[in-house]
Amino acid sequence: MTEPDDNLTEEAISNLLQKVGPLETPPEDMTSRVHAAVEQTWQREVREQKQRRWFQYAAGIAVVTASIYLGLTIQTGEPNPPIAHLDSSSEGIFWSADGSTWQPLEDKPMTAGSWLRTDNSASVSFAHGLNARINTDTSLQLINDSEVHLIEGTIYLDSYDKPTDLPFRVSTRFGTATDIGTQFIVNSGGTAWSVQVREGMVDVSNDQMNQEVHAGEKITITQTGDAASTFVAPFDDSWRWAEATRPAFSIEGRNLVSYLKWVARETGRDLRFAGPDTEREASETLLHGSIDHLTASESLEYVLQSTDIRLIDGPENVIMVKTQISH
Repeated sequence: MTEPDDNLTEEAISNLLQKVGPLETPPEDMTSRVHAAVEQTWQREVREQKQRRWFQYAAGIAVVTASIYLGLTIQTGEPNPPIAHLDSSSEGIFWSADGSTWQPLEDKPMTAGSWLRTDNSASVSFAHGLNARINTDTSLQLINDSEVHLIEGTIYLDSYDKPTDLPFRVSTRFGTATDIGTQFIVNSGGTAWSVQVREGMVDVSNDQMNQEVHAGEKITITQTGDAASTFVAPFDDSWRWAEATRPAFSIEGRNLVSYLKWVARETGRDLRFAGPDTEREASETLLHGSIDHLTASESLEYVLQSTDIRLIDGPENVIMVKTQISH
C-alpha cells in the first residue's frame, strides 16, 4: 500500500478537484436551517455578553456602594449617641431638636445639639462624670460632651475632680467659662453675666479679657466689658439651689465617713473630727435607709440620729463631729 503524500503539489490538488467535479447546491430547507442555527447561536452569544457586562456593572456598583457605606460608618460611627442623662424626674423639663419646637423631655435622648428649657431645676450628668445642675427658668444647648451654650439662666457645674480629655466649657453670648477641676456657677441674662467659684479655678474669657477666677471669687462682667469682683463664701446661700438640685446619693451600706465627706462637698464646708477615735468609729459605722427627698444639709441630723456620732459647735464653714459619750 502506497503511503499518502503529505506534500501535495498544486498540480496534484487540481487533478483531484477535477475528478470530484462541481459540488451540488444544497437543498433550500437545509440552507434555511443552517441560517436559523447560525442566527440563534449569534443571538445567544449577544445575550450572554450583555449578561456578563450587566453582572460586571452590578458587581462594580455593589463594591462602590459598600465602600461608601463602610467609609461613612467608620467616619461617623453610631449616629448621634446620647451624651448625658437626667438624674431625676423630667417634669417641667422641655427638650427641642432645633431650639424652636419644644416638648416634654420624658425619655428623649440628650444628644449633641439638643436644647433644654427648665420650669423646674434639674440635675444632668454627662457620660464622663461631670454633673450639671440647671436652675429654673434656664435655657441652654448641649453643644457636645464637653460644652454647653447657656442662652439664659443659671447653671452649676461639678467635675468631681475626674480627669477628662477636654476641659468643660460654658459659653454665653458674653464670653466663656472653662472648668479647671472645680465647682462653679455661671449666670447669663440681661446685660451681664457672672461666674462664681466654690472650689478650684475657672478661666473666664471674652474678646476683651482672659482672667482666672479662684475659689471664693465671683466676677460679674457687663456686655460693655466692665468687670467687678466680689467674695462669695463656698457655703453662701447663693449655692443652696444647687444643693437642692443634687443627683441621687445612696447611703445604703456606705460608711459614715464617706457620707460626711459628701455632705461637706455639697454644702461647701470642711469636715473635722473631734479626735482619732471619732474618725475611726465613723469609718466603721455603716448606714442604712434613704435620703432621696432631703438636701445634704437636711439629711445630716437625720442620718446622725441613727449613729453614735453627733454634731458639735464649730466655725460656720466647718462640719465638726464627735463620738457621743455614753453615761
